[in-house]
Amino acid sequence: MKIIILGASGLIGNQIVNAGKNNHKIIGIYQKNKIKLDGISTHKINLIENFDILKNLIKIEKPEIVINSAGISNIDFCEKFQKESYKINTELPRNLTKISLEYNFKLIQLSTDYVFNGQKEEYLENDLVDPINFYGKSKSESEKIVLKNSKNIVMRTSTIYGWNPQIRFFNYVLNQLKQDKLVKINHNGKNCPTLLDDLVRLIYGVIDLDFNGIFHGTGSSCISKKFFAEKIAQKFHLNDELIVLNDIDSTIAKRPQNTCLSNKKTKNETKIKLSTIDEGLEKIYKKNK
Repeated sequence: MKIIILGASGLIGNQIVNAGKNNHKIIGIYQKNKIKLDGISTHKINLIENFDILKNLIKIEKPEIVINSAGISNIDFCEKFQKESYKINTELPRNLTKISLEYNFKLIQLSTDYVFNGQKEEYLENDLVDPINFYGKSKSESEKIVLKNSKNIVMRTSTIYGWNPQIRFFNYVLNQLKQDKLVKINHNGKNCPTLLDDLVRLIYGVIDLDFNGIFHGTGSSCISKKFFAEKIAQKFHLNDELIVLNDIDSTIAKRPQNTCLSNKKTKNETKIKLSTIDEGLEKIYKKNK
């Protein structure tokens, strides 16, 4: 199968490329950070300013699948620079959806738990979205657009972790604790941390099964950010007493308090296991100890 991956140099995109390169013909699109992998065709394209170049590439290559992992996920950046964020988080999926109908490919759009307001204990795929910050608004609008093509998939996920230098929170906790420094938690909301390997396996799973619609691609534990940090400390035999809640919340954008996504539908329909926090951290620890 021929698959074009947008954001191929990013955290999730690069992992999708590596996981699929032996079984599919992968074409990676990057914007700034060049990637070079054996057997992988890559193209540098500014997805906003030069979308016609991407459109022409898709017309020539005729992929069955386009995975859009490109986007701005820094919540405070999105709040501060809304015009720029809207272009990549909403306008790009809009343009991709238009040509998905024209060139008959399935678009897989990555989304977020932040499309919800955080007032429920657990969210299902068909719950009404109600974002409380601009990041969530830009992503919820993109979901509606993408699903106008009934072939397409929206994959919601949350707080990615794994052994990868691009993963911010996981590495922040480990690096601080290894130096016996405080880990300061600004916002202690609850969500479902997601092992990167699980998410990528799930993406290829829904491709193989030719699914469509919304799926929750998240881990199987609903926990607070502080508890997550404590779990990391305990697994790597570090001092969890250095993990503290920050007295001053320095964030710009408002955060929802509880965005735990139910992954029951995903597990039942795909038969793919999505790790609990203990299972996920154990996999990382065994692989890298």
